[in-house]
Amino acid sequence: MKVLSIKKSISTPIGYHHFLKAMCDETRRDIMDLLFKRTMNISRIAERITLDESTISYHLGLLMKCGLVKKGARVGKERYYLTDKKLLTQSLLQFNAAYVQRFKIDFPSMVSAS
Repeated sequence: MKVLSIKKSISTPIGYHHFLKAMCDETRRDIMDLLFKRTMNISRIAERITLDESTISYHLGLLMKCGLVKKGARVGKERYYLTDKKLLTQSLLQFNAAYVQRFKIDFPSMVSAS
């Protein structure tokens, strides 16, 4: 398995190529879906996705490296995680500017054609 290595500046959007690397994995997308709705600890995420906690921890680590997920409050021994919605939005806008606008992709006509 290829390890995702990402460096970013604090509070700036991640490069769209790093964003795509982070989001190309189904498990990471599932984690982002859950954390976008509410903060959760590793146990709860693992329970919802039905994977080992070590697997969830690995994917959370990759998402944290690129800044899409942040550590939240600690309650007892449990650490909660949350999505950095501002950074996610900025990264999506950056991706939009890099690809959608560059290639003049018209999503509404693509959807209605299918």
